[in-house]
Amino acid sequence: MNDKERYGSVIRRLQRRMKNYVENGPTPGATMSVVTSAGPLWMEGFGYRDLAKSGQVDTQTIFQIGSTTKLFTGLSFMLAVQEGLVSLDDKIIDRWPQFTINSRHGPREHEKITFRHLLSHRAGLPREPRIGGNFGNEDPYTFEDAVESIKECWMIAPVNDRYYYSNIGMDIVAYSLQYATGMTYPNWTKKKLGAPLGMTTLRYGSSEALKEDNVAIGTETGRHECEFGASEDYGCGDV
Repeated sequence: MNDKERYGSVIRRLQRRMKNYVENGPTPGATMSVVTSAGPLWMEGFGYRDLAKSGQVDTQTIFQIGSTTKLFTGLSFMLAVQEGLVSLDDKIIDRWPQFTINSRHGPREHEKITFRHLLSHRAGLPREPRIGGNFGNEDPYTFEDAVESIKECWMIAPVNDRYYYSNIGMDIVAYSLQYATGMTYPNWTKKKLGAPLGMTTLRYGSSEALKEDNVAIGTETGRHECEFGASEDYGCGDV
């Protein structure tokens, strides 16, 4: 029995459920796949790319993956570690000398922060930067605008004191990695991670994604479309 036969009943069940979900649920469209150690076994698109049903979802439709982006950030960073360009225990201040943030825990507390602290969300940073952040961003801003606005923020705890989920922390990883690699973060990730894996539709930022025709537009509870916004939060949520 080959893998397709072994997983055939599972695939048929998933097909029925996904078809019912996009026809009767709050989401107009989705893609699904079954992947084994040998590679993709089954891939299929269901429903439509938007509420207007302007085009059907297929296996090449581009979806925004939100905070799953952080997996790309971590992998991209470790590829740089593998090449000897950077270390988990390098201090951010040594890679990005202008890095600063307000602190009630000592004026130089931020100088202790390493990539290990950022990647494990133990750097004592706030969740969002002063510019940008989660959703609803009507005014255009750049990746640099968002990251550099950290200087207007305050630390929420001493370094390594506690776990505190931080979007801006992951953006700082991506931003600082540019100094180590000599490449923009999107270009580094596409070259070192996307290209070897055949990820030809990997896009960073809404401006890049919306140039494509086959793009899914998200919805809020299926009633109205979410704006992509003007975000370029490459490190934390904009793949």
